This record gives sequence, C-alpha cells and structure tokens, in this order.
Amino acid sequence: MNELTKDSEQLLKEIKKHIHESEYWANKFSMLNSKGNTILRGCFKELKDKQMISVQWADNIPYNIVVLKDGYLYEKMISMRSNNIDFHEHMDKCIFISHSTADSKVAELLSSYLIALGIPSDSIFCSSLPGNDVQFNIPNEIKNKLKNSVLNIAILSENYYESAYCLNESGVFWYVNTDFILISLPEITHVNMKGFLDKNNKLRNLKNELDVFFIGDTALNTMDISRPNSTILARESEKLIGEYNLFLKNRQKSDENKIDLDDFITDDVKIIIYYLLLNRMRKAKISDVKNWLHDAEVYNVNIDSAVDLIETSNSGNIKNGYIELNSDVFVKLIRNRDYLLKQFSSVIEEYTKLSSEIFLELWNNDKMDDCLKLFVAYIVDERITFFGDRWMKDEQIKSISSWESKNSIINILSENYSSCLSYFIREDFVYPSSWTEYGNVRGYTLNNSLVSLFLENCAQLLDELNRVKEDYYLDLPF
Repeated sequence: MNELTKDSEQLLKEIKKHIHESEYWANKFSMLNSKGNTILRGCFKELKDKQMISVQWADNIPYNIVVLKDGYLYEKMISMRSNNIDFHEHMDKCIFISHSTADSKVAELLSSYLIALGIPSDSIFCSSLPGNDVQFNIPNEIKNKLKNSVLNIAILSENYYESAYCLNESGVFWYVNTDFILISLPEITHVNMKGFLDKNNKLRNLKNELDVFFIGDTALNTMDISRPNSTILARESEKLIGEYNLFLKNRQKSDENKIDLDDFITDDVKIIIYYLLLNRMRKAKISDVKNWLHDAEVYNVNIDSAVDLIETSNSGNIKNGYIELNSDVFVKLIRNRDYLLKQFSSVIEEYTKLSSEIFLELWNNDKMDDCLKLFVAYIVDERITFFGDRWMKDEQIKSISSWESKNSIINILSENYSSCLSYFIREDFVYPSSWTEYGNVRGYTLNNSLVSLFLENCAQLLDELNRVKEDYYLDLPF
C-alpha cells in the first residue's frame, strides 16, 4: 500500500467524514477557484489510481464515491508502519465468508455479529460488503483471500448451489486443511446438500442460539481474539437471531411477489421499465421517454422496438403515442420497484456516455485543435446551447462572426463552423432537436452534461480558452 501525499490523505479523511452527504462535493467544488479545482481533482485521481476509492462523475462533480478496502485501512497501515509492524503479514489473516450475491443480507448480518464480538472488519472477507468489492478478476482475488483464510464460512442456499463461483469455493473448503462452518438457509437440509460439502458435515442455523454461540467462539479462537464477556456475547447473539428471523420473514414476502428478470427480453425493454418505475407511472408518452434518454445521455436504445415487444407480449399497449402497461403487470412491477431499479440501473449505466467526461478526457489530453477550442470559447462566452445546420447555418455563422468582431479575433471559427459542428456530432456532444418538414435535421442541442460544464462549471477551461483567444487576437492598426 503506497503512502499518499498530504493533500490526498486529507481528502481521504474528508471523504470518509462526508460519505453520506450527497450535496457536499457539489457545494465544495462550486466554491473553488481554478487552482483549487485543479489540486482537488488531482487528489481524487491519486486516490483512485492508488485504489483507495472508486468514483463516478456527473456534471463534472463526483456523485458516487465508494471508499475501497485500502482506503479504510490506510490510517491503520500508517500507524503500524510507524511502529515497525509488518502490515501485510498482520492483515493477511482473515475469515472468508462464501455466499451468493442474492444472500448478501445474511452475510452482512453475520459480519456485523463477528465485528461486534471484536473481530476487525478488515479481517472479514465478504464480497458484498463495502471495501471488499470483487469486480472483474474474481477467480484470482478469491484465490488470494482463500489462501490467507484461517476460517471459511459458507452460507448454503438454493442461490448458492446455482452459482459456479460458490461451488468452486466450496470445493476449496473441502480440499484445504482449514476449519470451515456451514450455515444453511431454511431450504437446505442434509437431504438436499450437493457437491463436496455433503451430508457428512454439520449444518449450523442462525435461528439456533447454540449454533450462533459456536460460530462466534470458533471465529474468535481462530483469530486469536479474547472472548467478550457473556453479557455482550448473549446480547449480540440475540440481536443476530432476531435480525435473521426478520430477514426470513421479509424473504418469504418477497418470494411471493418475486419477478423473473427473464421476463424482460432486451435491454431496451428494461430501460423503458426503469423509466416507468422511476417515475411511478403506468402510462407514459413515448416522446417523453426519448427526451429522457437525451437528457440522461443514454445511447443506442431502440425505444420503438422495445414498446413493440411490450405490446406483442401482452404486457401493455401502444396508442396515440403512449405506452401503457396492463394494470396487473404494473402492480407486480411496482411491488418489486426497489429490486428492479437496482437491477436495471446497471443496464442504464452500460448505455450511459456522459459527454462532459468524454470532452474532459479529450481536452486534458490535448486532443482538440485551436479551432475547436475557439468554438468552446464562443459557446462559453455567448452561452450557446443550440447550433443551426442546413439553412439555419448562416444565422449561426453570423452570430460567430459577431463574437469574433467583439473579441477582435480573426475569422477562423466562422470559416470552420461546419467542421466544428461535425466534430461535436461525431463525438455525440450534441443531439438532433430541430427538423425540416421533410425530416432532415436542421439544428442540434448541446447535451446536458456539457451545458453544465460550459455554462456553470468551466473554471478549469478558462485559462486555455483565454490563451487561444489571445493567440488569434487581431491587432488592428486603429
């Protein structure tokens, strides 16, 4: 784990402190000058590059920040290093909880119980919890954690047996000479156990007080941690049992209204359902859905095909430019609203391409020529969001010429307006918003995230925009 610069270390502390304050970073960035903005973005980049955080940006502001495991452990690492303690040797020892993603709530309850007994949270590997995010290279990461595990715990369920990764982990449990505990959800008994961990192994139940005590004692012993007093152990065990019983009750209700994701044939259909559920609507204007896609900068979605599939599957009907779901379908969807929104948000993310992020990457890597930079300067100065094409092009060029004259800039942009607009069209920085009576595009509108960047948060662009205007300044002799 690499040591951070002082500014980035302070930023990491600030992120942890304000992790649940959604408006904090928007307010902070709005108060920064150009230099402060650059420094703060550099610190965010350092934290991301050193895998302390993951961060997503929208409208040039970090809107989804997750502190990763190295971020949570950073202060402990610095403290141990100052005391000449081998951080990695100390921290590698862990308890591995194997479970299906669908059963992450049970894993979370179990982890909370073990932490309450005194086991450090960073000594528990559970892929569904913050800081232990298993992402692209799942097999290698799991292999490394299993190698350092002193106690393996498997949460067996129907979901567990349907997961190839879970079955692979259970095979490792069976093979390695490491203690393991099997916890069964109600549907799993000795009769229907599968694979390596068969009926010859004892099952533990989180409804059973003795089993819960056993799990806690075993975990403490293997981690060489002193047993808490009996009052704490009894209180935390009772809490786990109560929360687990509540989970089972809610799980039963959820199963009664469970919806099959295979019912949604294509991503296009999922995106329409997401829009309807997000707005709690059974009926929506199709043009409104398309406008929402433009506003959210979600691309390559065939709405016409999606509404046709919804109609042909007898889930809804199309009339007078509206999509309307059948009432029984809508009731089932709305009962599963939170679950479906969570599932389909990843689909939305896959098709989302924020123009501001693409623009800044090109800008920061100096991929734009001076003519394009002058085009941006014109947009910023004149607060332009609409760009005429075809017969409307002349009016736009006239506006640019007026701006060039006002700023004493040679007429390079007015002569190259068409190529600049073509570049913005090609990079999906604008979208068609005005058409001729024959259906040909005659005007484009700037994407929302670029409107925000150019007209509200352009501080980081100003130095370069002023530079390029000065370079093309026309020094008149009068």
